[in-house]
Amino acid sequence: MHFFVLYHRMNFGKIKFQSIVKWGFVIGICFSTFSHLQSKPTFAIEDLNSTRFPEIELQLRENSPHPLSINNLVVAEEMDGGRTIPLDLTVTRPPGSEPIQVVVSVQPTDSKAINQWSTDLVTSLSSILDSNDRLHVHIQEEKRFLFLKNRTRASLESGFILPSTETYTKTLESLSILMDNLAISGKKSPFLVVVLHSKTIPDKHLLVDLSKKARRMGIPIHILGFESRESVKLTEYTDGKHYNLKEKDSTQKLFDDILYYKKPPYRVSYTSRKQVKILEEKNIQIDIGILNVQNLSSEYKITFFTRLENSIKDPYIFIPSAIFFFLICISALILLPKVRRTNKKIILVEADGKETVYQSTKEIEEDRVYEQMYGKKDEQTTSRKSSYQTDIYESELEEIDSEQNSFVDELGGESYSKAVLIQKEGPSPGRQYNLYGHETLIGRLETNHLVIWDNSLSPVHARIKNIQNKFVLYDMLSLSGVYLNGKKLLRPKVLYDFDEILIGKTLLIFRGK
Repeated sequence: MHFFVLYHRMNFGKIKFQSIVKWGFVIGICFSTFSHLQSKPTFAIEDLNSTRFPEIELQLRENSPHPLSINNLVVAEEMDGGRTIPLDLTVTRPPGSEPIQVVVSVQPTDSKAINQWSTDLVTSLSSILDSNDRLHVHIQEEKRFLFLKNRTRASLESGFILPSTETYTKTLESLSILMDNLAISGKKSPFLVVVLHSKTIPDKHLLVDLSKKARRMGIPIHILGFESRESVKLTEYTDGKHYNLKEKDSTQKLFDDILYYKKPPYRVSYTSRKQVKILEEKNIQIDIGILNVQNLSSEYKITFFTRLENSIKDPYIFIPSAIFFFLICISALILLPKVRRTNKKIILVEADGKETVYQSTKEIEEDRVYEQMYGKKDEQTTSRKSSYQTDIYESELEEIDSEQNSFVDELGGESYSKAVLIQKEGPSPGRQYNLYGHETLIGRLETNHLVIWDNSLSPVHARIKNIQNKFVLYDMLSLSGVYLNGKKLLRPKVLYDFDEILIGKTLLIFRGK
């Protein structure tokens, strides 16, 4: 009887021992798998350059140290259902470091010791960063948003104190507001570290929404705190990393990863085997496989302009094109009118060899406007101008005056020793402008004599010229035209006292004395 009881107890203990071993093995496998998932590095495509197609360059950034080479990297391209693998794949990493942004979100507590430890952590972190790096500190509070930008070690040591907080119920909501205020400068996203001292996250119902926002912005969330189900999921969902405060070297691992984050990304280069014609537009998908780690995908588009740019860079196309445009420029210089300047006049030589003499470039512009508005001048006047010699004699000046007098005599009109324009309607009504000198230019350009701030006016809209004390109104090829006493001005006309001049939305009254 005793033997039976002893055997039964031994058999029961054996079964219990086997069960313990079995469940221990299962738990060990789960724990090892969980630990593997936690330490698994993740990569992100930081940049894709396809401007030199078929030469393609990718930049891959990883969140924790992981060597990348052609031995553990597979790249494939897919277009129109066809899949190709490049044959000249290269993986390099430039030396040096890049400036980064580090954002630390600290959770205050009601313990002075813990708050002091968090303060020392942020101060120590500032000491490992360079002057080109940026450190921002976020203090989690429920009633206000505290975000300290561009903190240095000196500013932290002089005035960085965490408030005392007993309870905290809005951890994820505070982080969501923080991410809305983060500015991503350049291609490298900020390194976001959340310091959590609580062992649970009260508003865990916001975990999925916050994870989606972080993935959409491309910002992994790293957590330094006690391990909990919610904190681990948050780091997993956002491709971040969890640093367990129960481990003695958790802070050192965090600092090492931040320093490693400063390294430039991997550069993956290859030549695409896809054949795209110059007038075609194709979308090409890139599938990237990092063995035992991760699969990534991206897409780039080849357009006509991209192909045209690459074609111009081809010497067999660029050299003939350059020669062709050079010949066009030479032909234009030969065929276009030449301007020859002397000491007292300008001679304009047309393509047919005909020469016209002008006293200034302004006179050239006047003739151009006159011909476009009122037709070509008569041949007699043009022949007189063409007969000018190198020097201007007094007899020729008298001839010019006689031409102007005959022009005014044909127009008729009255002579006035003084004249003034009064602005009746439009901007600044009641404004007066005295007509001095040989001519007065009117328009909205600041170089005019009379500047009117009216958007309906042309830059140089009209001109009033004083010829032998008779004031002649010209239309300077304006878009909306010039109206004299309600009628559109079709040729130059001499102004009379109380004439109304309408230009755009501005009405001017001419007064002569």
